[in-house]
Amino acid sequence: MAKRICLMLLTLLIAGCVAVEENANPHNQTVKPKHSATQSELQLYQGAWDDSVQSAADISTSTKAALQADQALARGDKNKAAAFYARAIELDKKNVNAGYKLAVLHEDAGNYGQAEQLYRYLLKQSPRHTGILEGLGLILLEQNNLKEARRLLVKSVAIFETQNTRENNLQNHIPIKAFNGLGLIADRNGDYQQAQAYYRQGLSLNPDSASMMNNLAYSYFLAGDWKKAKALLYQVLQIQPHYPRAVYNLALVNVRDRRFNKAVELLEQFMEPYEASNDVGYLAMMVGDNVAAAELFQQAIDLAPSYYETAWKNMDKLKQLSGISKTEIKQ
Repeated sequence: MAKRICLMLLTLLIAGCVAVEENANPHNQTVKPKHSATQSELQLYQGAWDDSVQSAADISTSTKAALQADQALARGDKNKAAAFYARAIELDKKNVNAGYKLAVLHEDAGNYGQAEQLYRYLLKQSPRHTGILEGLGLILLEQNNLKEARRLLVKSVAIFETQNTRENNLQNHIPIKAFNGLGLIADRNGDYQQAQAYYRQGLSLNPDSASMMNNLAYSYFLAGDWKKAKALLYQVLQIQPHYPRAVYNLALVNVRDRRFNKAVELLEQFMEPYEASNDVGYLAMMVGDNVAAAELFQQAIDLAPSYYETAWKNMDKLKQLSGISKTEIKQ
């Protein structure tokens, strides 16, 4: 009997593959599985079909498959880990832990459709799993489904906080990203105090999270507390120097402080000087400093006169807004 390569779970649908390693197939050819899922089936895995992945079909128990997957993941072999987690679920569709880890692999690989459907399937079996609630909530947040995302993320942190207060009943998964997601939703809704409270809760669990610290700083910026935002952004850059989002947010703060040269200097870490001058010029225009904006646009044009069309377009826009002519700007 031919080995069964395509691992699937009946009754649900997830299409696509866990393409976690682009170099798994060195010739970049499409490798089709021997079996294909129908519209009524959940296709858990359809990645790079090498010998190590095919060996997952030889595993006879869900526990052994999950163990093999954990070992592969520890070695950094995500492709093999995904195949063995899929095998674990095929053998025991109630193996929520293996399913959760597979969903995370899908999400990390950018296979958000597969991850979402797998999270939804797992949530029916384990509706109080903080990791599943968090994972699905964050995917829905990316889809701008703020209401449903918030409901799931609130439930995730509520369950965590309830169980965290019970002696010897701590969950393995701590939903730090759920706090971050709730902060992002609150910021989008203009509730900056609530957003900052969520970020601080998340930071109490992971004090060195540069991304969450950056989000807290940006929330301060949105609320108009630029001094506090700047101080926190410098802390972020101490933890993770040259962190792009923090550098850009620090540039925004400097624009608000009318320190345009400093903003340009910051952005030059990640872009050409003429691009940095143009971008800061645009930000200066947005905050109403048309004179500084004109000087920065002209600086961008002088740095790249032959092909930097964007700065000329911004200069024209500035002219319409302020009535300043190009010749006056040049002088």
